[in-house]
Amino acid sequence: MTSLATGPHGFKRSLPKRDALQSNPVLAQFLKEVLVSGKSEDKVESNEALRLCYKRGWLQAEMLAEGRKAYVFPSKLHERYEFSNDYFSRNMLRLSCRYAEILLNNSAPEFPLHEFPSVRDLCFSAVRRFSRTFLSSSGPSLSAGAEERPVEAQYRHEFARACYLALSYNLHLTAEWKSPLSNSQVDFQIKSVKWAIKCVREGDRLEDHISRFQPGGRYYPMIECGEIQDYILLDFRTSKPRRARGMVSFSPGLTNADQLDDVPFLYFIVYSEDYAAYEIYDAKLNLVVDKVALLE
Repeated sequence: MTSLATGPHGFKRSLPKRDALQSNPVLAQFLKEVLVSGKSEDKVESNEALRLCYKRGWLQAEMLAEGRKAYVFPSKLHERYEFSNDYFSRNMLRLSCRYAEILLNNSAPEFPLHEFPSVRDLCFSAVRRFSRTFLSSSGPSLSAGAEERPVEAQYRHEFARACYLALSYNLHLTAEWKSPLSNSQVDFQIKSVKWAIKCVREGDRLEDHISRFQPGGRYYPMIECGEIQDYILLDFRTSKPRRARGMVSFSPGLTNADQLDDVPFLYFIVYSEDYAAYEIYDAKLNLVVDKVALLE
């Protein structure tokens, strides 16, 4: 089958190439910001990088509901694009991989483990950088191809943006990562340190997501083989859970066989009603981060 990148229709001409990004750091930085923000509302007359992206078809113009113009990736193929070329030494990337994200990830420096020694440290730092304005805005936001992003995906989008800020404007996250060992995908992976991050909203199917990291779960083969070495499950909420979460274990010899095990990788991010502040609780509902105000 003919690759879209090398086919007769020349689709690859509307995709940024590695040499173009390497020779123009300002352009690469601008595309990173569009990737994590979902759009740019700059003007082509005053932003040379935007003008170049628009001229070459890397971004397209869309009108927002408020009458403002925004520039977004033209289609899902530009974020999630299956192709094979000399940029990568491995086989064709799966459709679930994001083209621009992967290409820009390659230019990221070494992950700053001295600053974030665990996935929890990174996530807690990122949550501090969430935008109150973004979280409190009603309705879905814009994504590639001018498609509306569902409300449940907005926490994931904001998490990616906040990680970009926490990691000194570098892209280390791979979104919607799927291992060859499993048909299930995690929301984010950081390949260099083998971390996996899963985000849920308002406890949606929380027990199922917990079980995926446990023996017999969908993600467990990746943990067993070392493909995932640290992981976290974040439940973004607007009310504190009413009960602790855990896995039921059965201990021989105990009169009461049901015992609730700890789930050390689960944290509840609980926002106030107006998203002005948040607290973080662990799976046993112990307060681990006292009230923090969101300033943006």
